[in-house]
Amino acid sequence: MATDLIPIATSTELATFGLDSSRFVKYAARDKIGGKEWHGPCPFCGGSDRFLVSNGRYFCRSCSKGGVLANLAEGKVILTPEERQSIHKKMLADEERMKEARSKKIAELNKSELWKIFHANLLKAPDRIKELEADGIPLKVIKEFQIGYHCGFEYYDENSKGKRERFVSPAFTFPIFRNDRCVNIRCRILSEKPLVTGKYRPIWTGLGIAFLIAEVPNQDYIIITEGEKKALNLYARGFSAIGLWGVWSWKKEWIPWFKKRYKHHIILFDGDNEGVRKAARELANRLNGTSMFLGGKIDDLLNNGKITAEQLQYLVNGVRGKPW
Repeated sequence: MATDLIPIATSTELATFGLDSSRFVKYAARDKIGGKEWHGPCPFCGGSDRFLVSNGRYFCRSCSKGGVLANLAEGKVILTPEERQSIHKKMLADEERMKEARSKKIAELNKSELWKIFHANLLKAPDRIKELEADGIPLKVIKEFQIGYHCGFEYYDENSKGKRERFVSPAFTFPIFRNDRCVNIRCRILSEKPLVTGKYRPIWTGLGIAFLIAEVPNQDYIIITEGEKKALNLYARGFSAIGLWGVWSWKKEWIPWFKKRYKHHIILFDGDNEGVRKAARELANRLNGTSMFLGGKIDDLLNNGKITAEQLQYLVNGVRGKPW
């Protein structure tokens, strides 16, 4: 995307280009040059969350339509029925190929049982176990969820100049299971040098976003938080929790599954900025649940003694089924 154009910064500016700003629900620093992107459904092909607006241009990852925003405002972008049909067929074919590729990768992952190798590595590293225990995850939980240790995890990240670089770091591994199958392994990067954007990476990309379920039997509620480590911290203290990949990883298709499975939903995000708080409130509203902000990361609060499990249980009991 061109860098000499002024980035679109507000929903009002977006509307001047003929786009319904209410349909573009996410706004974040996502592009490689440090600019801002609006992303939402494509007005041409309907591809969900594939249409991007940034730095005076637009582009759809599904139908590949793109260009200068002024063309949208002037009505110069018009698809014929034949083009729409062709794009729809391409999207269906692409989705089918992606499903097949994911199934193949997941089958390979389960055949290799890679998480067992990492788990065995961790059990041979007492110092690393002590690190997890200090972070509120005891050995019993480590074994139950088969947490592991990868001594040389390779990953890519963007530096301040927007250049893609490969790094190698030790990492804790968190296998994620669905129906007794491992659907991915997430790594918590342990190195702080160089400082990376986000501390988690999946072992294999392209498998889709998943989440770690840490359920205590006979509980009718779930606490939804950010990251596997927070969910396991809560589980170790007697709470049912689910660790999302991040605030923005939530998928609307999950809502029926969550509503059917749990009676009460408590959204416990960090709340370190208004964007996160807004996302938590919106998610709680969709699930008929409750958003809760405690002034910090829940695992740090629990591990530093700033809140006890008993105090958190009191709060949970007080807000279940009562949206704020």
